[in-house]
Amino acid sequence: MSENNFVIQTKNLHKDYILYPSPSLKVRDMLGLMRKKTRKKFPVKKVLRGIDLEVRKGEKICIIGQNGAGKSTLLKIFSGLTSPTRGTIMVNGNAKALLQIGSGFYHELSGRDNAAAYLSQQGIKEKDIPRMINEIIEFSELEEYIDQPTKVYSSGMAARLMFATSISVIPELLILDEILSVGDAYFTQKCIDKIKSLCENDNTTLLLVSHDIYSASKLVDRMIWLENGKIEFDGHPKKIIPVYEDSVRIQEEKRLRKKSMNLYSEMYHCKNKLVLVELTAKNSKPLANSFYVCEIKLLVDNEEIVVNLEKNDSCAGIVAETSWGDCIVFKKNNARMIKNYGSCFPKASIYFNLTDQQLSKILENGATLSLLAYSNEKIELCATVHYNNDIIFSNIVSSNLLKSWDLLTIIFNQDKNNYTKLKDRYSGQGSNSVTLEKIEILNQSNNPVAFFKTGETIKFSLKIKRNDPKVSSLDIFISLVRDGIENICNISKSNFEIGSDSATIIAEVENFGLGVGLYTISVKLTKAGYTETKNPKFYSINPDVYYSHRNLASVQVNAYELAAHNIAYVANANWQVTSQLDMPQFEDVQEKLN
Repeated sequence: MSENNFVIQTKNLHKDYILYPSPSLKVRDMLGLMRKKTRKKFPVKKVLRGIDLEVRKGEKICIIGQNGAGKSTLLKIFSGLTSPTRGTIMVNGNAKALLQIGSGFYHELSGRDNAAAYLSQQGIKEKDIPRMINEIIEFSELEEYIDQPTKVYSSGMAARLMFATSISVIPELLILDEILSVGDAYFTQKCIDKIKSLCENDNTTLLLVSHDIYSASKLVDRMIWLENGKIEFDGHPKKIIPVYEDSVRIQEEKRLRKKSMNLYSEMYHCKNKLVLVELTAKNSKPLANSFYVCEIKLLVDNEEIVVNLEKNDSCAGIVAETSWGDCIVFKKNNARMIKNYGSCFPKASIYFNLTDQQLSKILENGATLSLLAYSNEKIELCATVHYNNDIIFSNIVSSNLLKSWDLLTIIFNQDKNNYTKLKDRYSGQGSNSVTLEKIEILNQSNNPVAFFKTGETIKFSLKIKRNDPKVSSLDIFISLVRDGIENICNISKSNFEIGSDSATIIAEVENFGLGVGLYTISVKLTKAGYTETKNPKFYSINPDVYYSHRNLASVQVNAYELAAHNIAYVANANWQVTSQLDMPQFEDVQEKLN
């Protein structure tokens, strides 16, 4: 493709910011009055790290990421407001950037005067300015306030005026940095419709930064996820969003892990280095079955650190609120069960309080973890070692012995680092107290289907497994998402009784009026009464959620009727006609009044 088809091209783009101890030192450096030797003493924040990016004409792109990931800095470079530290950038076409509320407006001037000044700056002829200002006023709906100073405008009113003014001259490149988030829902939708029109009819390229990834996904066809100044993923929203959601859950895990380590440090007055070992299934899935452990040892350079399973101490112990069961006598040994249910994080965690020398040996030479375990089924474990809330080692081990104590040995070193990448991780969540083993979509004759027509009867067959015998009832939620983005329909049942450890539940929907599209099915199983209580916890760390998984199955909905196209749901109604009472004639009314 020729270079003329690209609006933006960057190669190895970097942006560094020097963290000056005081504003005066920054001014001195800007004026060229500071020696290079002095400047090198100040810490440097690397905001962007090697960005390679190509943006084609007419593309609609949303840039997502955590605060501090480099999103706004990247937009400022595209807008010409700042320069990269190194690397190359090429921008073709005129860019209109809305990066900050009120930027480019003089607050003492009225909205009308600010709009006129902007249009003059853009080279608009004087005779055309009044007409264009009227269009700006009409779109922004600020007729009442247009002649008032913009300093009295609310942030929403300023956003209206800024957006309407910026699009009055059709831009080749429109750059928005969370500007629309300050507006009301009505005007936000109006802006979205206008952006769609610009992109479709005028081939405008859109670059949008937003934390509302779900609303943005309805507007854009490409998402770029920045993480620590680098491009983590680049692709279609329906592929990016599930992975990004998982990253949010992992951030919450890291926060709680850090909180837990601080608690144990204070409890046992740890002056040494705390290292955490987490045991879970491959790809971070919940364990397929529970099993028992009667002995845990960490071998560091021929020195053994033994975990007391009955009682924690300052050297090592198990972490509460993970998947560990109580200490009991099992097969003539004091043992603890590693349960495959009961914790919103499907991990069994162990802490080790290491000396500086032990930690340096682990970082240099690795270590070996040994477990004496008993299981009725084959065990496949993934063990990860965390230090300072970062993973330093990971490995996978399997047990071949059944119904017998078996020694599992997990070696940690750089040659055996099998940590699962984020995009390959299991995306389900929940305490695993009840799990979904199989889902099928059936027609009225109970045959599996991948297609059905609008208005036909459809059945959802859910085969569930109860891992926690204490669970007797639950709430069930089935969600249908169209084209991987838009949540169209939820089907739910509260306080559903389950009488056995394994059951198949059928949810039948007659005359299902879904509009045409490809739908993916997500399922959530929760504690009974989940929807009836106000639950402020983020659902992925909520112990009341037993099982939650998206994109378990898909079904294509077709229709011959025009009414089922470009619509979410088609509803059938019972229609009837009732005769109206005869209205009295005018003369009769007059007679009664007299």
